[in-house]
Amino acid sequence: MRDMKYLEEVNGKRKGNNMFEGGRNDIEKAIDALKLDNYLMEFDPSTGEKRPIEAQNELNQYVYKANLLAISALEKQMPKKPNKVFNGIESLAVCECGAEIYMFSKGFKGCPYCLQAIDWGKEEIEEGE
Repeated sequence: MRDMKYLEEVNGKRKGNNMFEGGRNDIEKAIDALKLDNYLMEFDPSTGEKRPIEAQNELNQYVYKANLLAISALEKQMPKKPNKVFNGIESLAVCECGAEIYMFSKGFKGCPYCLQAIDWGKEEIEEGE
């Protein structure tokens, strides 16, 4: 069963014996659970082959799309470092979406355009000092 390789791959990348263990946070565990749910929806247990979601009933397609939306929203809650930080007259960071974010407020926790949480790291500490 070639599709079982995916589960082994995912499980092998995680610490511990289970993909839902290993000191990861709840957001990462939820993302993995949703991805696994989508993977299993495309898996045909009778043949062991992948069954495209487009060929399934309407309810499965809605659940699959809802899972993708939830994954996207959860991933935005995981703070990411900005791509670039410019220091000069004004401190400026560039989000993954390409938006320029002025770092004038220490309470500013994310991109106002795509809502991605931002990990300011040392830049936030330096700004406050």
